[in-house]
Amino acid sequence: MKWILILLLLSPVTAKCVSPQKPSDILFFIERNLNKNRVVYKANFDSDGTLQTKDPIKIHWIMHEENGESESLNYMEKKIAYGITCVQENSSKSVFNVKLVADETHSFILKQIAPFEAQLTTVIKGVTVKLTRLFINADNSSYWPNVKYVLIEGIELKTQQLISDKIRPGSNN
Repeated sequence: MKWILILLLLSPVTAKCVSPQKPSDILFFIERNLNKNRVVYKANFDSDGTLQTKDPIKIHWIMHEENGESESLNYMEKKIAYGITCVQENSSKSVFNVKLVADETHSFILKQIAPFEAQLTTVIKGVTVKLTRLFINADNSSYWPNVKYVLIEGIELKTQQLISDKIRPGSNN
């Protein structure tokens, strides 16, 4: 019994809310309480490792409820839910202002930091972070999902601490 407890304590423990390690081209992902499927936002590099200026972020589903298959977003998902707009800053080829179509009030900055490496930053609770995850808690009882809250998470650039905030629709977070 003692050995079993020691093994359990030394074994990696995963919980539903723990995010998996991300490959370096994944900027962040969106998870929802409605199912296990995930929307993934990846940096889109050319063959030299530079962000594509026309389409610097690629978005797709990972359908965990369907054997982990990758699937494109449909037109409505791109236009009103999970799509983005990216505008290249005039001063730099490797910096873009990014907005989610579902919430154009929140700003993000996509910046290339090395060949084949980019990060998406934002401000959470007054702290600049590298965005890692959005979790959407919604009620699916009507035709359109009713979003109860969005949990936004990121890693603080200086301390590497996880920073999060719960944003409720209609609030001034």
